[in-house]
Amino acid sequence: LGCKSLVVYLVDEAQKHAMMVFEHNVGRSGHRKFDKMPLEGTRMGEVLRGGKPAIWTADAVNENPAARGVLEAQGLTSVATVPLIARSTPIGLLAASFVRKATLRELNIMEATAAHFAAAVEANRLLESLRTSNATLARSQQQLVHRERLAAIGELAAVVAHEVRNPLGVIFNSVGAIRRMLK
Repeated sequence: LGCKSLVVYLVDEAQKHAMMVFEHNVGRSGHRKFDKMPLEGTRMGEVLRGGKPAIWTADAVNENPAARGVLEAQGLTSVATVPLIARSTPIGLLAASFVRKATLRELNIMEATAAHFAAAVEANRLLESLRTSNATLARSQQQLVHRERLAAIGELAAVVAHEVRNPLGVIFNSVGAIRRMLK
């Protein structure tokens, strides 16, 4: 892309903030200021909600003076932002900063890249969900085996008790009969 820095953001569950999950060449000051970006009332939020990429220049970044200061301090001229969309749902953003004005060609490349990133993130989330489901299933199976063992032990105890009670009943009746005869 020929950009100076690149950032990948993922949106939190409430879709209120974009959290930085990857950065290239942002620097310490930029990392601290941009690791959690609000979406409400910002251009990033507009890109995410609209699902359309955007390019804006440093003098147009008025909603966040810290962002403008960092862009100017790093000598950046423009920022291109593309939404990451998985299954028709916006899940994050890809943002690249340039020392010159970003071109439509670069924006198209970013869109193609963002589609791959979104698919990878979604695949990772699905895989994690599958792992969680498998772990839950394994725990349930262990509990079921444990309950079946307890049930089998209970049945065995009932059979043993019955087998012991029958001869004891005969002995008890015989003892009672002998007592009556011997009074």
